[in-house]
Amino acid sequence: MKYKFVALVFVLVCFSCGKVKPVDVAITNTVQDSINATQKITNGIGVLLSEDARLKVADWKEYQKVASLMTELYNTSKSDVLENAELYADEIKFLRDSIRIDVLDNPKIISRINILLNQSLRLKDMHSIPSISNAAVKVEVVKLCASFSSLNSRINTTYATLAAKKDLKELGF
Repeated sequence: MKYKFVALVFVLVCFSCGKVKPVDVAITNTVQDSINATQKITNGIGVLLSEDARLKVADWKEYQKVASLMTELYNTSKSDVLENAELYADEIKFLRDSIRIDVLDNPKIISRINILLNQSLRLKDMHSIPSISNAAVKVEVVKLCASFSSLNSRINTTYATLAAKKDLKELGF
């Protein structure tokens, strides 16, 4: 029994170290305060989907729509964010209600989508506040982008775990 456990740990370490793929990570959640008149909100790109995960969610239209909306948030203005806040909330709600991939229909993914939805609803609520500051909007945009990065990270981890389990099964463990 001890030898099987040691062999299993050895195999896991060998395979996990050998197949590490770099995750597309750029500068995460940086907000540059601009002094110019447009008051642009500039945000660093967070965690992107790995190639394997990108291929597996390619047919999930709602995810693709939210992903395209999120790329708009990386360089935008306060007025654009607040004008589109209801659109963000609606599309994220559609995303939550339309998980078509069985592997991704699990509590860890759903909780991250719910966090993303809550952040978008906060932005939607900010739209009704007439004296909202640029700094407050920037903070919420950073949180929304961080939530989306967290969702992407979880999707990457889910598919990486499935690949590792498949490799172990092929080896007879």
